[in-house]
Amino acid sequence: MSMHTEANVKRLASPYPRVKAGPDHFSRALALETSLHNSARSISLSPGIVDTDMQAELRSADPSEFSEVSRFHILKTQGLLDSPRDSAKRCWHGSTARTLVPSPWWI
Repeated sequence: MSMHTEANVKRLASPYPRVKAGPDHFSRALALETSLHNSARSISLSPGIVDTDMQAELRSADPSEFSEVSRFHILKTQGLLDSPRDSAKRCWHGSTARTLVPSPWWI
């Protein structure tokens, strides 16, 4: 099991999404290979957009250096960020579910 990030999908210009992309793609490849034999289950869960210290750092970025900074302000002011607790519950449920729904960005 690995955790993927929306930052990976959006290709933000920092090392963080690049580091997260490796486990995402490994999980995807492993899922494809093991699906032929039903020998293992490989999943990459999305915790959602979580209200973390990293979110606060993104909101404090200079707009000339980070073009999406306004998006992160909107997410915070409109209450669209998940709490770490709610995100953890959702990930736990996803990791124990018998039927998993593929992430739409993989399709």
